[in-house]
Formats: sequence, C-alpha cells, structure tokens
Amino acid sequence: MTKYSSQEIRRPTTSVLITSISGGVRREKSDVVITEEPLEIRLGDLWNEPYSYATIMRTPGNDFELVAGFLFSDHVINAREDIHTICYCDLPLDVTQKYNIVTVTLKVPVPSNRQRQKTIDSACGVCANTTLEEIGLSFDKSDILPIEVGINVVLGLPAKLRKQQRYFNTTGGVHAVGLFSQSGELKYIREDVGRHNALDKVLGACVLAGYRDLSNCIIVLSGRVAYELINKAARAKVPTIVAIGAPSSLAVKLSNRAGITLCGFTSDTTVNIYTYPSRILTVGPPTLQL
Repeated sequence: MTKYSSQEIRRPTTSVLITSISGGVRREKSDVVITEEPLEIRLGDLWNEPYSYATIMRTPGNDFELVAGFLFSDHVINAREDIHTICYCDLPLDVTQKYNIVTVTLKVPVPSNRQRQKTIDSACGVCANTTLEEIGLSFDKSDILPIEVGINVVLGLPAKLRKQQRYFNTTGGVHAVGLFSQSGELKYIREDVGRHNALDKVLGACVLAGYRDLSNCIIVLSGRVAYELINKAARAKVPTIVAIGAPSSLAVKLSNRAGITLCGFTSDTTVNIYTYPSRILTVGPPTLQL
C-alpha cells in the first residue's frame, strides 16, 4: 500500500512592517502578505536515486498535493498508484530549507528524457518547456465529455469561490482555484501565489485521493485564464472552466480544440461564453449531450 510521509504545515502568510499614508498622515503598521518560497522537486524511482527535476516558486502549504498535481500535469504520473512515497527532505539542512525540498519516489520508471532546466516562477506554469508539443499546443480534442451546465449554477460559482478564499481575505494577493460538481457543490479549493500552482494543488488533491474521473466537474478560477490552465484541465478531462477574469486568445483556441466549455468575466448576473455556448443551459436541469 502506498504510504505518504506526514506534511508539516508551513506559514502561507508573512507579517511585514509597512509605512501607510492616508489623508496626509504617515504611520507605521504591521501588514500581512502572501508567502512566496521555492520548492525543489527531487524525482526518483525504486531503481534510481532522485535527481532535481524542477524548482517551483509557490505559497507553502499543500506541498505534496502541489507536487502530485504538477507531476500529473507534466505527464510523469497518471494516478496515485504510480507514487511510492512523497516526503520532505530528510537531509541535515536548515529547517527553512528542509521544508522547501520534496522528494518523490515512483513505482514506475522516471522518464529519462524529462527535466525542467530552470526555476518555474509564480507567474509561469510552462517555464522550461522548449517545444510547442511540450506546452500543449499540439493538443487535439480528446474524449472530454460534452457536459451541459445550468446557467444558475455557473452564475453562482464566483460567490461560492470568493467565500472560501481564506488567504485572499487576509492578504488580497493570492489566486484561488475551486473544483465543483456539475450541480455547483464545492469539492476542493486551494490558494497560491501562482494560478497554475493553485490548479496543480487541486488536481494533486484529486490524484492523492484516488479520484480518476473528473468528467462531471467544473474548475473555477479567481482570475484570468492563460493557456497553461486549459492544458492542465484538459489533462484531467475537466469539461467546463468558469473564470472571473478574461481568457487569452490561446486559451480560447486550446479550449475549442480540447472540447472544453470556457466561460469568462463571470459574475452573479453575467457571463461570457467563449467556446461551446450551447452547453450552458438557460432553462432546464443540466444534462449530458450524447
């Protein structure tokens, strides 16, 4: 049976001293900002020692989910059963570094031709990829199911996500991704300084929980939609993405090719549907197109 080492909770927020000027009055006070730290992923298998696979700039917390989701999105693993162990570095390091290194040992051979060569910053989910194929631009329509969703469900999702954004409420500087059922029930929400990290944390939570089918789920994004988020959703076969912000042209193109319904500028009263608008129903219950 696969075992996972216990994960110590890191501080996702950091207190800082700032100078505030309001109404012409200057004063010093304490503020809270979202934490951003590097996380090195060391990857090995039952036959080979781990090597440094990638370094990600992220918000500490749910690190094992982040790593599992990242490796899933990167096509290194397909399911929880591929993982033997995930643990923090047990080398005699400074404690602040110990919990910024995660070692993954796989039950399947590590791909010999895959290694990220640079740090992936919090704004980039595809840094260090070098070809169009690697970043998903060669993606064609998969077996993603053409799920229909009721308009009332779609319009209610931003408020449900916002209500659960714990660290945004504290710092105002963090992204959130929520995974909802077709009927609008929240399954997971994760926050991170990087949009792609927040999505990887959600997908990693699903991987580690053993979920194999997300074909009846909706991904809700707190901000804009870039193509790497579509690529990750397509990898998990999620059929519907609802975003509060705008998509890029490439996000629209990739959604259309992947068979994903893409909604943007979503509020409690309006939504822009960029792909497959017939799947957002204005009357009647959600159904599955056959």
